Amino acid sequence: ELFSDILNKAVAVDPKFAPAYYDLYYYNLQRLPPDFAAAQNYATKFTASTDQDPQNDYLVAQTCWAKKDYDCAINTAKGIISKAGDQTKARTYKLLASAYVGKGDTAGAKQYIDQYFAKAKEEEIIPQDYILRGQIGGNDSIVFDSYVKAAQMDSVCDSKMKTLQEGVDFFKNKNNKVKEA
Repeated sequence: ELFSDILNKAVAVDPKFAPAYYDLYYYNLQRLPPDFAAAQNYATKFTASTDQDPQNDYLVAQTCWAKKDYDCAINTAKGIISKAGDQTKARTYKLLASAYVGKGDTAGAKQYIDQYFAKAKEEEIIPQDYILRGQIGGNDSIVFDSYVKAAQMDSVCDSKMKTLQEGVDFFKNKNNKVKEA
């Protein structure tokens, strides 16, 4: 509450202070339960307070994705790519891949996860990205390597163990005893 109070005071002083709207967007999107309407309102205020950039539509696509409106997320993200071209940020491709996986279309997701890994800087890639790539790849070796890479990247022992257990469970459900071991 203190976080949102301070940010709301900041925009009361300067209604064009875009960084506060950006943080308020994420605060409302990630809180439990998420407040999608408030998040979208702050995304709109952020966009109105910044230079016009097709990348700003990412907040709309991300909100659609969070609401599990995957068609909206896909259409909005593809709109960003058509407007921004080569300047499209890597995160847009990851969102597209994740939205296609959410729809159950791993074949459709493949090109976007590949583009994400081609465009993303090393510091942008997180362990879950490798797991997403593994889910899309479908090949047991790719899935296995993805879980191992994700666990190696993680510096927190508990989450590293959780990632490895997810991999064990994945292969156990597929009755692949070698990879499970």
